[in-house]
Amino acid sequence: MTSVHTSRTRLVSLLSILLLFALILGGLGIPIVSSEGMIIRAQATSGDIPGTPEDPAWQKIPPMTLPLSGQIITRPVWPEPTAHALTVRAVHNGTEIAFLLEWQDNTKNDRLTPGTFRDGARNPRTTGAHSSRAL
Repeated sequence: MTSVHTSRTRLVSLLSILLLFALILGGLGIPIVSSEGMIIRAQATSGDIPGTPEDPAWQKIPPMTLPLSGQIITRPVWPEPTAHALTVRAVHNGTEIAFLLEWQDNTKNDRLTPGTFRDGARNPRTTGAHSSRAL
């Protein structure tokens, strides 16, 4: 009984210390876990922005790598992603903005079938008469 009581006391103490540590960090404005904090900066350019992913102008734009996690929101649930990072390049000319999204994915999902999703991305933001378009 003493061993169980000692183990339980140690566990409660450890959890209390972790909670106190989390409260102190939170009070200082340091998040323990955050889905925020990454800002994608678009490089300014004059003239036309790149129109295709193959445009050599993209190589002049510095990339930003974003970590990815598994898809657990909708079916099919896929907790272990095949792509672990997304590389983003962004450029604007004052009136238009373009994003180049790249990821390493050894699977090919180019067909739209029930229960599966094909590779791709969509920009859901719209301004004025412009609408989002598939990337």
